[in-house]
Amino acid sequence: MNPTTVESTSMMSNLHNGDKLISNKVILFFRESARGDIVVFASSVAEGDDHMNRVIGEPGDVVDLY
Repeated sequence: MNPTTVESTSMMSNLHNGDKLISNKVILFFRESARGDIVVFASSVAEGDDHMNRVIGEPGDVVDLY
């Protein structure tokens, strides 16, 4: 389990800038992430920087961005 701090407003209205979370990465050994889950993952650009997003699509879904 890793402590994480929300550092943006992109997850409003559920999570607010400065909120503290504990992420559980072990759970992914027992089940896959599902729509609505919040996932924390390492940045591909800045080493040591984590990002947080909500899962909005699953395999086979079509997601439109506009």
